[in-house]
Amino acid sequence: MVKNFRYEILIFSILFLYIFIFYNLELGFNNYFLYFKDIFQQIYLKKFFINITALGNSLWYFLFSIFLLIIFYFLKKNKKFITYKVLFQQTFDSGLLLFFSVLFSGVLAQIFKHVLGRPRPNTGNLENDFSLNFFTLDSNFHSFPSGHATTAFVVGLVFALFFPKIKYLIYFLASIVAFSRVVVGAHFITDIIGGGVVAFVGFKLSKIFLEKFFKIYTKNKFVKIENKMFLVLVCFFFISVFVTVGPDIDIFISGVFYLGNNQFAIQSYDIVSVFFRKIIIGLIIIYLFFLPVVSLFVPVEKLFFGHKFNWNQIIYIWISFIFILGFFINIVLKGMWGRARPNEIFEFGGGDIFTPWFKISNHCATNCSFVSGDSAVGFSIIVFFLLMKKGVYLWASIFLGVTIGIIRILEGGHFFSDVLFSGIFVLILNYVLYYYYDLRFNGQKFKN
Repeated sequence: MVKNFRYEILIFSILFLYIFIFYNLELGFNNYFLYFKDIFQQIYLKKFFINITALGNSLWYFLFSIFLLIIFYFLKKNKKFITYKVLFQQTFDSGLLLFFSVLFSGVLAQIFKHVLGRPRPNTGNLENDFSLNFFTLDSNFHSFPSGHATTAFVVGLVFALFFPKIKYLIYFLASIVAFSRVVVGAHFITDIIGGGVVAFVGFKLSKIFLEKFFKIYTKNKFVKIENKMFLVLVCFFFISVFVTVGPDIDIFISGVFYLGNNQFAIQSYDIVSVFFRKIIIGLIIIYLFFLPVVSLFVPVEKLFFGHKFNWNQIIYIWISFIFILGFFINIVLKGMWGRARPNEIFEFGGGDIFTPWFKISNHCATNCSFVSGDSAVGFSIIVFFLLMKKGVYLWASIFLGVTIGIIRILEGGHFFSDVLFSGIFVLILNYVLYYYYDLRFNGQKFKN
């Protein structure tokens, strides 16, 4: 058993020695973030970290895992869902793995906290007294390891098991949550690293426990999800959680490109803006809307990698384009959400108030900030990926949508969340429309 955790024990021992030898370095690092609130950019970045630290609260993940278990319990016996038996069994197994991983790592973290009794950064004068207070119930001396960091890392390990293709993004996001504990002054850097070690131990213990008592073998039991479009949506979803919990990141990102006097890094008349917003978007519309019709009469199949369109597909493309971009994006969202653009809010020289993406307001009457219409045009290339199953269109969709979105952020015309949710809505709605199109004309469910 000990051999399974030899690396974790080694790292933990090194951290324990580091606490005593290099504590002055840690104090200096934490003092930097103590005054991380005096500059405009730092104010909103710190607000972001203060908000997202809640994502390290284990209660959310206990509730989510219990929710998965309840779904399995009530639906597994329903005859209507008998064809999804394997899916529901994996849902049950996933809930168990998440529950016990968070539980075991959390218990381990609490044991170390109470035994070691390391003072928190915001506890008294640490420059003169950095001694440990062993076996204490005082939460002011429960710094090592960070419980929030432990939870964030162990949840990241569980999600990475199912989404190995995007595991580095998952680890990065988990690290941001963990690092927020340093920014808010609740923990030291070594507390965060210690939390990661404890998380890994708890994750290993939970897998051993499930294999022994529930016969759930995590090495080959779980299906690793590799559907590329679905993984892109999962990436967008994970990032959207951070933008939703910490909406001030929108102001921070836009502020990076703010020059003062209501001016941003790129102006609408700059060549890069004209190139992407006038030329590239125009070419995308022609490529999506008109060239498929032309291909019926002129041999231009090479422009579509040899694909030959029929009228059913062309009508589907038109309906998709008109409904998603024309109606949902421009009329429903941009016309009714009322979100002011970055160059219109008080923080950047305007007169309106910033609102998070999820809050409907009346600070804008028409053609508002949420979501980015230009980005939506770029993301709409996804319709060809669904029709032709060629990966180049998926990556072209992401590249064009994100690139055009970056240009709009640099201009002060959109927030980061405007671009992000533009991609989410366009991809999901296209997927739904294609599902019914495929069911109607091909008589089978879309399985890409």
